[in-house]
Amino acid sequence: MIIDVHNHPDWHHHNVDKFIENMNQYNIDKTWILSWECPETEYDPGYNKNISPINQHNCIPFSNCLRYMEKYPERFVLGYAPDPRTPDAIDKMDAAITIHGARVYGEL
Repeated sequence: MIIDVHNHPDWHHHNVDKFIENMNQYNIDKTWILSWECPETEYDPGYNKNISPINQHNCIPFSNCLRYMEKYPERFVLGYAPDPRTPDAIDKMDAAITIHGARVYGEL
């Protein structure tokens, strides 16, 4: 089994179907699909070429990961990454685990 342990929804303009097509092309069985929270002051505009304009400065919202999971639950392992420096990070992570079944913590 081949598992991609670090990837993001819509990265390099791959919608969910194109993402699955790419996984199939390279015989990837599962992907850890990860969100990414980033303060605007730390966001590198160089990422703009890789992610949807609607996500910029919020980086990659957890809702995008949920969208991928809803369509292909057998192909993804849900990851969430609240900014650990925020006071509510643990509560947000706990909610993601309890409510949505998040299994991994992504970006740190």
